[in-house]
Amino acid sequence: TDKSLWELKFTSQLTMDHKLQLIIYSWIYILKTNSFDKKFYLFNIKTNECLQLNATLEQLTFIVIEILKGKYYEPIKLTDEEFLQQFL
Repeated sequence: TDKSLWELKFTSQLTMDHKLQLIIYSWIYILKTNSFDKKFYLFNIKTNECLQLNATLEQLTFIVIEILKGKYYEPIKLTDEEFLQQFL
């Protein structure tokens, strides 16, 4: 709509993937338009659940970067001892 962007789902339960999808759509929209003129919603038609995304561009960017890191970077493998040693 003129004032909102809706991501519609028809599922038994909204998942983290659904929420991340809305985050990515919102991030792209804001970057492309350079505008915060819309509210972003995730609506599950089947359960009537409606969530509104409330985040800054900085928060959205952080999440998108972390998603990309998780997809394209190898995880650092540490033993329990190596992990704990970092904090001593």
